[in-house]
Amino acid sequence: MSSTPSDNLNSPSKPKTTNRFHPSHPQTSNPRSTTNAPHHQTILLLFSSSPYYTELQQMQKEYQTSSHNTLLQTQNSLSIYRNAVRTRSPMGIQAAQEMIDRNVQEMVEFHEEKKRKWDVVMERLAEDVGGYLGRVLKEVVREMNGRVGLVGSEMNLEGVLNEVGTRMYAEK
Repeated sequence: MSSTPSDNLNSPSKPKTTNRFHPSHPQTSNPRSTTNAPHHQTILLLFSSSPYYTELQQMQKEYQTSSHNTLLQTQNSLSIYRNAVRTRSPMGIQAAQEMIDRNVQEMVEFHEEKKRKWDVVMERLAEDVGGYLGRVLKEVVREMNGRVGLVGSEMNLEGVLNEVGTRMYAEK
């Protein structure tokens, strides 16, 4: 019995290859990342001992989920708009533009509301942790708020934690 090339591709004896570009691959881990450093675990333990940390995790998850849903609605509205333009339907174009405007307005209002709450809870976390770590956390959050970047990127708990860890480690 002879085997065909397609049989060889599906053979269970063929060794699996790993994606060396995947972030979990040991050779591609970022040497500057604080997630591998021992001080990162200490900082994480200090933050996670506060109830505000779990509240921030929940807020981040809700923000990402809601933002994703609104973006999908906007994507659908854009598709409707393109179809209306193709069919040259002025009423369809106007209705789609109104849906897009409404979605964008909802995203902006939602982001502003969540950002206000995020800042309040982050401030409480810094006060709860206290000391030098709390001061560094406040400084990092203030700087992240001042950066011009993607909307919502400042509401990234892992990014804040990494930045605090980097600062704490650099100042030792």
